[in-house]
Parts: sequence; structure tokens; C-alpha cells
Amino acid sequence: MTTYTAITTLPGKPEAEALSEAMERLTPEPTGIGVFEIEDGSGLWEVGGYFIDKPDEGALALLAVVFSAPFFMVLFSALLIGEHIGIHRIGAMIFGFIGVIIVLQPDEGILSG
Repeated sequence: MTTYTAITTLPGKPEAEALSEAMERLTPEPTGIGVFEIEDGSGLWEVGGYFIDKPDEGALALLAVVFSAPFFMVLFSALLIGEHIGIHRIGAMIFGFIGVIIVLQPDEGILSG
């Protein structure tokens, strides 16, 4: 039996819980959703959705774009108002941005090598 999985990383628990609640409203609805703290001291949270039916790719892409906003806020706060960005935030931004790019797959040729 084919199953589908959508996984992403977010910078905090409120964002992760908000994404899991938004995923519950998808059609088809996920068979299961998991919200987990990554226990490495980074403060990152992982959200995973498991589907039996193929999920609506457009809805997943929209969710990925909406929940990528915190990454851009960190970037713009550094560029516009000189906010200090620590190593954990830089790591979170990199992993989050990679996750968004993978979900959106603007050109599969870029990622396929």
C-alpha cells in the first residue's frame, strides 16, 4: 500500500502546533499528524503528516509558503534593523528554507542533480 509523508521543521512549538491544526483541515485529511521537539537544544520542532490518499499538492505548497514566514522575518530583521542572528537561528533558517524548497519543488531538475 502506498503512503505519503509530509515533514517539515519549524522554529517553535506554537508554529508547529498551528501547522498541525492547519493540516487537519486538508482534504484528504491525514491519517496521522505528529509534532515533535528536536532534542538538540536548538528549539526546533518537527511536524509530520501521514496520508493514505495522495494529498493536495497545492494545499501543501501553500502551507509551506505560509509557514516559511518566520524564516524571512529573521532574515529581514537582521538586514533592516541589525538584529543579531545566532548560530541556532542560522541553522534553523537554512534547514527551514531547504524544507520549503523541497516541498515546493520549483524545478525538479535542480534537486535531482
